[in-house]
Amino acid sequence: MVGAVTGTVLETCFLVFWSYELAVTGMVLIVVPFMLLIAFGRQNLRQFLLCIGTSWLSIVIVNGIATAVFNLTGIQNLYLYVAVVVVGTARLLVKAVITSVSQQKRYMQITLTDHGRSVSCTGLYDSGNLLQIPESAEPVHIVDPGVLKRLLRDWDRTDIETKKIPFRTLGTSEGWIRVYRMERMQIEQGNQKWTVQSPWMGCADAGLMKGKSYQVILNSVIVDNMKIREKGQKSWKL
Repeated sequence: MVGAVTGTVLETCFLVFWSYELAVTGMVLIVVPFMLLIAFGRQNLRQFLLCIGTSWLSIVIVNGIATAVFNLTGIQNLYLYVAVVVVGTARLLVKAVITSVSQQKRYMQITLTDHGRSVSCTGLYDSGNLLQIPESAEPVHIVDPGVLKRLLRDWDRTDIETKKIPFRTLGTSEGWIRVYRMERMQIEQGNQKWTVQSPWMGCADAGLMKGKSYQVILNSVIVDNMKIREKGQKSWKL
């Protein structure tokens, strides 16, 4: 509350004594950081800059929505009702942005290699994929049959280790899935790379990934190995 009141007083003073352009500049560079300092106290520089950037983004979003409401409805004096609409709309937009960013973190660039052939595609980390080889508990990643066909060329090749394992979906569906042991799978996310040696790849049903933006569903074991990345190591082998 102290931060909000202080910011309002400073903004009013800027608008009264300065030109509009100078007042806006002062609000962005002086008022916002000062309000954050009052509200959250001293922080490390990185965290403080992140808070400032988030605040600037919030200002753009809220003011943009308010301007749109005023222009579309012609309302100029019912500020309380407009504020309710603005806050509700801004909340939905921010939630959508956060969801989108969260989903993007689950997408990774995948390169499958086997017997001199390579296929690049998009992978999705799925915490629900717990499929394993029953005998060895090795993780199994699910691949679109089109990608697998391009890599193998021949489903019945004798130089590739293959078998059928049971699976069960979240519902009651049960069945068998054919899996293949590939030579190597490389995973890229940003400027970091990981190499998985001799991974098991399961052939998905034809319609499972139809129309999807990804062609590989990564096993949940990937998230455990991500902890190595947090320690600063830029590559690992499984």
